[in-house]
Amino acid sequence: ILLVKSFEYLNQYNNNQRIYFSIKECLNTTLPSRRYSMFNLFKRNTLYFPGCLNKFILRDIANRYVSILKNLDINFIILKDEEVCCGIPAYNAGYTKDFEDLKNKNLELFRKNKVKKIITPSPQCAYTFEKLYNIPTEHVTETILKHPDKIPLKHQEEITYFEPCYMGRYTKNH
Repeated sequence: ILLVKSFEYLNQYNNNQRIYFSIKECLNTTLPSRRYSMFNLFKRNTLYFPGCLNKFILRDIANRYVSILKNLDINFIILKDEEVCCGIPAYNAGYTKDFEDLKNKNLELFRKNKVKKIITPSPQCAYTFEKLYNIPTEHVTETILKHPDKIPLKHQEEITYFEPCYMGRYTKNH
């Protein structure tokens, strides 16, 4: 009951229902067996940003990444329907005013939610946030590779990975 009241207070105080997921989702999610301090439960200033392709078309892939990040015990928030496009299509097409409008909308949303770092499956978004917004950003594969001890291997398999241009050429992350 104390935990529920704490979440209700936080949600009321911050005037939003998405803080650290909803109360219902938090209570229905079993925490990993590792011991969590209350500090870690509330320390979620990393944003999972799915990118437009995953958000609107490949939703199942975006949801799989969420599951993977949760299984790796990564603390993060999801802003669901609030974030807008990172703006890279407008930027690349020369629509700098439109890009700046999208950037300003996102930056305001990030400030409001105290976002300090972004994890995204989109190489274009990773480039945009890192280089054009100046926000520490990781492609989801970088995040996953930082936790090899938490990745269960069922078989000895060879894995092939396609490195998108934005990852190798533009962000220099190989």
